[in-house]
Amino acid sequence: MKKVSIIFFLLILLLTGCDKVDNGFFRSYINTYYNYNDLSFSITDSGNIQISGADFQKHYSWKSKGRDKEIYDSLCVIHDDMTYNRMRDFIDAPEWGHCTMFDIKSINVFSNSDFDALHPAGTSLNDIIRFISVSPKKFIDSGYTLYYDWLNNTPSSFKRESEMENFKNNPECSTYFPIDKKLSEIDEKEMALLFPDHLGYLVFESQPTGAKSHTLMISMILSNGKTITHLITKEFN
Repeated sequence: MKKVSIIFFLLILLLTGCDKVDNGFFRSYINTYYNYNDLSFSITDSGNIQISGADFQKHYSWKSKGRDKEIYDSLCVIHDDMTYNRMRDFIDAPEWGHCTMFDIKSINVFSNSDFDALHPAGTSLNDIIRFISVSPKKFIDSGYTLYYDWLNNTPSSFKRESEMENFKNNPECSTYFPIDKKLSEIDEKEMALLFPDHLGYLVFESQPTGAKSHTLMISMILSNGKTITHLITKEFN
């Protein structure tokens, strides 16, 4: 019985230790930048194309030291994120303020075969594809005073991707604003401070009139100077 009591006591200590709340002073809202060597593209359950970081290299955070801290600070300066200045609680590590080290400058999508009468093989499909994502850029640019009402203003395009539709349940959602534009209309300044695990989604606004299977070439230019090109096959309904 004594042995069982000791095990139970140790178990309680372990469980309570896992929930230990820490707090810290955050000069910047973005507390961690993730650097990836590549990007990956996959088809979601909703049938859209997810863009994710791939081949993780390292991260730069508010707790970095030396040269890594200098890089972190320089990224905060670039994004004008230097006056958040708040004490915040967290467990283990902050769950907010994570983004890629690079922003997206442009995305171009082409098909290997005719899509419809206006989009023969090899021509840009950017005017029929939306880029949807979220970013705290507007919150940061406002001096950390502007918030978004997801409960009443979830964009209709987000309802076509379950992961984005559920973003309104994120406890930090109000500091993130939707990005919802055609690739042909979006400005590079809008594709900044994106989530590292899913930078965004490509959502087609129309279906092909010919073949239902298309091999798409996606070419992206990043703010770090890299151009990344991948092929992905998408089956349309």
